[in-house]
Amino acid sequence: MLSVGFFLLFTSFSTAQALAGHVLEEDDFGNVGFYSLSILYCVFGSCCFISLPVVKRLGAKCCLILGAFCYTFYVASFILPSLAAQNSNF
Repeated sequence: MLSVGFFLLFTSFSTAQALAGHVLEEDDFGNVGFYSLSILYCVFGSCCFISLPVVKRLGAKCCLILGAFCYTFYVASFILPSLAAQNSNF
């Protein structure tokens, strides 16, 4: 069940990541997609150094849940620009 859940989560994340720069640029948000991906991967890289102590402190289950919420928040953050683009067409 856990693997299916993370499979679906990473499928949606990969889709949002691939379309972020292109779609947001077309919707007149400029380079926001590029900047968000840049910030995301800088945070990934810097958090690698503190991930082991955090997992030891919080536990693997708690860290998986926290990570899933962070991924869900990132994917959900593209809903607002999408709605803004849809409403501007009417």
